[in-house]
Amino acid sequence: MALTLQQLRYAVEIARCGSISRTARQLYVSQPSLSAAVKELETELGICIFERTSRGIRLSADGADFIRYAVALLEQADDIKARFSGASPDADAGLSFSVSAQHYSFVANAFVELMRRQGERKYSLTLREGRTLEIIEDVCARKSEVGVLFLSASNLRPLTKLFASRGLDFVSIKRVKPHVFIRPGHPLSGRKALSPHDLQGYPYICYEQGETSSIFFSEELMAEQHSSRIVYVSDRATMENIIAETDTYTIGTGYIIPSFTGSGMSSIPLNTDDHMDIGVITLRDSTLSSVAADFIKVLTDSMNRWSK
Repeated sequence: MALTLQQLRYAVEIARCGSISRTARQLYVSQPSLSAAVKELETELGICIFERTSRGIRLSADGADFIRYAVALLEQADDIKARFSGASPDADAGLSFSVSAQHYSFVANAFVELMRRQGERKYSLTLREGRTLEIIEDVCARKSEVGVLFLSASNLRPLTKLFASRGLDFVSIKRVKPHVFIRPGHPLSGRKALSPHDLQGYPYICYEQGETSSIFFSEELMAEQHSSRIVYVSDRATMENIIAETDTYTIGTGYIIPSFTGSGMSSIPLNTDDHMDIGVITLRDSTLSSVAADFIKVLTDSMNRWSK
């Protein structure tokens, strides 16, 4: 059996949706037919593209590599069709760009600025705030052209190794000093700086990374050193609301952008030798689109403008 473009499109769309049933509904194809097409593809290639878990499906390591090539082949096929049918590629689609990021206000700020720069032109822009591993998988599967996350002494080695195995490059944009986020009326507010010892006894809040995720995927610094009172959340608004109403704290970049961060948040420098290198991940040897390059520039400007 020879590979077909239809099979490639099915696999890429499943990777984007993260669900065979959802993909079947979107493509108006029966779920059994879609599953059979994927099975034939896996048999032909001799690899497992999608791992089946109790929570659904996810790309295997081989699958992530395969999707990269599949997307490239489909793009080439579209270019060939456009070239010889007399139409220009994406003539009616307009500009398209996606970015996946950890929960940072400066990313949202940069994304809004990118939108403003497009004026009245047609575009399709996507910002995904999610778990660290999801960000990595999004970029590997080309769901997002750029991923935004941080490296520090605690996660540098394992994440750098993971990036290398997935064909990703990490470029640091800015090194920042860790800050403690608390509410303005918190018992620790008003301090010029805080130590890890000062934080003992207060509830710690962080973004949950999934039951099987390593501590190295944490979005917060020193995650392994915190107390037994821990609150897990999945979105930025919920974290900000809980911090504003309680004595919880978290450790992050220290960025507070008035239009993107609630008034119930303040940040204080943390006395530690560690740091956070905020940067972007992209597919190795890939050429960034002009809009991706523009986003990274806007992101850099936003971080420089709002850094403490």
